[in-house]
Amino acid sequence: MRTAESAWPLALAASRGIPLANWFNNLLSCGFFPEFWLYEAPMALTQYESRISRALADVLFTPNGSLPDPDEAGVVDRVAAYLGSLPMDAQAQMRALLVAFDVGFAVVMRSPTKRFIDATYEQQQEYVRRCESAHGHQRTSYDGLRLVFVVAYAESPAVLRAIGVHPTGDAVPAPVAAVEAP
Repeated sequence: MRTAESAWPLALAASRGIPLANWFNNLLSCGFFPEFWLYEAPMALTQYESRISRALADVLFTPNGSLPDPDEAGVVDRVAAYLGSLPMDAQAQMRALLVAFDVGFAVVMRSPTKRFIDATYEQQQEYVRRCESAHGHQRTSYDGLRLVFVVAYAESPAVLRAIGVHPTGDAVPAPVAAVEAP
């Protein structure tokens, strides 16, 4: 049985800026993450990666006011579509970022038996706050991952309608209410 401790080398590599795509592919080929990666099915996101994406989207886009939540905006589906459109080497790098983000939780939060997807919502929020205030390679990796999610959310037709922009880019005219004269 694998624990988060078996994921420490990947998290440490992420924090030190080791080229993750090649290192991650080597780990996969020797069976380090067999339950996370399926080569047979050409899916955009595995179930594990979908869990990471859903948890990260929930933390990044907490619903407030009139903006839709990440499920309404289809963030995970849009991230999966983007990932599916990338060349295989770029897909491997994105997958490495997702997995490194998940297992990096153990290092950053000093909780060697936990991962991001298994943490409470409050712990996930704290982890994201720490990633946002980090420096160097950890911050760069997080910013790259966050950018994909922000674009997926911001370009969603549901979000565009909520902010008053038609998905084609034309502004939606605001409804005019009749005001009685005094």
